[in-house]
Amino acid sequence: MKKEKSMLIVILAIVFVVVFATTTFAATSLRTDTTKTEASPAYISSNPPGPGYTGWCTVTAQPSLTARSGPGTNYSPVTSELYGNYVDVVFVNNTGWAEISIGSNSTGWVSTSYLTIGC
Repeated sequence: MKKEKSMLIVILAIVFVVVFATTTFAATSLRTDTTKTEASPAYISSNPPGPGYTGWCTVTAQPSLTARSGPGTNYSPVTSELYGNYVDVVFVNNTGWAEISIGSNSTGWVSTSYLTIGC
């Protein structure tokens, strides 16, 4: 009986170590890059606005699209627009970025890949 208890304790200890090590490894290996801001390719618009476009567009990125302080992912985020929201496009440049109105006197920049023309 004593030998069986000892064996059971050893087995439980091994199981505990394996489970703990696996869980720790899984938790660290599944971390995502929190700086990534692009939406999945599944949400890329089939009708994005082209250079010079102004007017209303619908956000196609899910769950949201990050608006930035300038036309590129190297600019800091200023807000986000939810999937399905309508945004007022002020200007579209030649590199695929749209300047949108985000307040009474503010604008932000979003990738045109995740906008579709119209409401």
